[in-house]
Amino acid sequence: MRNPAYYLTALALTITPLIAMEQQDNQGNSNQNTGWDNLPDELKIGIIGHTSPSDAANAGLVNKKWHDLANDDVAWKHRFQNDFQEYQEEPREGESSKDVYKELKWSMTG
Repeated sequence: MRNPAYYLTALALTITPLIAMEQQDNQGNSNQNTGWDNLPDELKIGIIGHTSPSDAANAGLVNKKWHDLANDDVAWKHRFQNDFQEYQEEPREGESSKDVYKELKWSMTG
């Protein structure tokens, strides 16, 4: 049985044509209501949450909406749970999952 992250990665790869359609929509080249914007935010966050931090950072450069999705605490919580499965603590009050992820990642590499 395959890891669920495999299926999410495959799903993320199928999103690429939807993104291209959205760019066409945003440029006024199409009247159809298609693309990434039609996906529920929960699905977008789940997809972005299963990408690497660098891919999420690149996605966040697309526009403000993507920046918000790439920095969403739930997305970072997904990433945190995938990369640090043995770590069970929740972020402290006032601290985001992104902050905890970066802190642990730096402590492991430095």
